[in-house]
Amino acid sequence: MSPRNLATGIAILFAVGVGFVGGRFTAPEPEPARSVARRGSTGAPATAASEQVAAAAPLAATEPAPCVHGEHAHAGDAPPAGEAHTVALDAPLDLEPMLEAARRAQDDPEDHGVREEAADRAGEVLERLLADPAAVRQALETLARSTDASELGALAAVLGQVRDPEVEEAAINLAQRAPDPQRRAAAFDILDAFDTPHARELALDALGRERDVAVRRAALRAVAEPEGVSREEADPVVRQLTQLLREDSDAELRRRSAMLLGRWARDEAELQPVLQALRDPDPVVRGGAAFALEIAQRRSPQVIGALSTLLADPTTDVDTAENAWRALGSLSPLPPDAHRVWAAYGEERTAANEVR
Repeated sequence: MSPRNLATGIAILFAVGVGFVGGRFTAPEPEPARSVARRGSTGAPATAASEQVAAAAPLAATEPAPCVHGEHAHAGDAPPAGEAHTVALDAPLDLEPMLEAARRAQDDPEDHGVREEAADRAGEVLERLLADPAAVRQALETLARSTDASELGALAAVLGQVRDPEVEEAAINLAQRAPDPQRRAAAFDILDAFDTPHARELALDALGRERDVAVRRAALRAVAEPEGVSREEADPVVRQLTQLLREDSDAELRRRSAMLLGRWARDEAELQPVLQALRDPDPVVRGGAAFALEIAQRRSPQVIGALSTLLADPTTDVDTAENAWRALGSLSPLPPDAHRVWAAYGEERTAANEVR
């Protein structure tokens, strides 16, 4: 089994073609890509929103591998029967090939060969980390010293795949105390991969006090899913997401806050900020808010009416309209008026695709 098969999540990171720290601005779910140009649209060009869609990758689905030191532990598939594979543990971990490959991938993100090389080197390091506690400590020491964004991102990507208490403790300490914001962001990326309730608490604290946008974005990614939380535990999350969506100056933070609020909102009142965000001045946020209503799956007259209004307005930007159409379709059966709007947009969409 090749080392890269151990690192599916890492390969995705390089394939996205953006930097790790301060650049992995993925959504909780990938948004649909643009597929139709609207008649009379006066919204901003779809480029920014489309880039956000293109950057989305299912990183949240990549579960950190249990760290079984001294055994052949993997983050991916089991090796084929009869295949022998060993990890040499008798030499210090050489991180430089992975870090150099990460720097090249950052400098030349469009080169497929460079990205593959970076993924291969990351897979080799991950395999060693899963088998060798000394290698884990060495990688953590490098993480605590580095100030290069691409290096920090590569280290966070591999360490985030290692389910080890030592890694989690180091990430918590760096997230709280590292003097360099890029290291704090990298620490939150590790905690994002671990997806623990404690990471959520740290993330909410950081969102309330951090001013660096890269750290704030990384902290928001580390807000875990709401499954199994009590109402008392959910209250501070909903309050923080509502505040970000209404007040934050960073459009990406507002967009992601809208989508997370689509998951965390427990009633119609808590979903109101998402409905208001359908009128956000930034089309990226409007598209995220429409997608959030698909996530929320609330078939109230207010939600259906808001989505229908977006689709009926020919000036609605392309990406927001596309997300609204998908969200409305997911709420079937629709009232007759809403169904007519949804069907009319679908016909327009089909016709535009046939022309292409």
